[in-house]
Amino acid sequence: MSKRRISGLILSAGRSERMGSPKAFLRTKTGNTFIKTICNIFEEAEVERICVVANKENYFGVKKEIGRVAEIFINHRPEDGMLSSIRIGIEELKDSYATFIAPVDIPYLDKKVLTSMMNSEFEEDSILRIPVYNGRRGHPVLLLRRGYSLLTEDLPTGMKSLIQRYPRLVKEIHVDSNLPVDFDTPEDYERMAE
Repeated sequence: MSKRRISGLILSAGRSERMGSPKAFLRTKTGNTFIKTICNIFEEAEVERICVVANKENYFGVKKEIGRVAEIFINHRPEDGMLSSIRIGIEELKDSYATFIAPVDIPYLDKKVLTSMMNSEFEEDSILRIPVYNGRRGHPVLLLRRGYSLLTEDLPTGMKSLIQRYPRLVKEIHVDSNLPVDFDTPEDYERMAE
């Protein structure tokens, strides 16, 4: 296991408009909520510090779900997009060597993927690690501390802009796992039950 302090950031401030209800409180097949499932996986992977960025409407529900496992912060302007939540979380986690960034609508993360990403060689010039599942980039990404300051730049499409602007600073980690499902709509969620 890496000796460096690795944190986990869960993004849960979105309005879940396409889903129609807060994604943090949807349940997986095991009965746990999405937010609790991700916290559990981070704990199993021995991520040292876990933070959640919520909105003011779901704050108390998220706090109840995560208990003392994670810290929670409010994004008062979630309409500014996911990057605004990332900036809030990274500000709180700025002392971490690296931070996993996980959207709440992708609950089925693989502990082996997290461990592989934490234990792979940390190149001096990389700022971001992205897992690659059978040729497709996925989540969670791992942002290294030396990349935190780049989040202050004008990034019109959020992390995608960062990746496009600094492609040589991005390291792909090829993993032996299936791409985790992203639950954006009720149809996505219904497919999980099938």
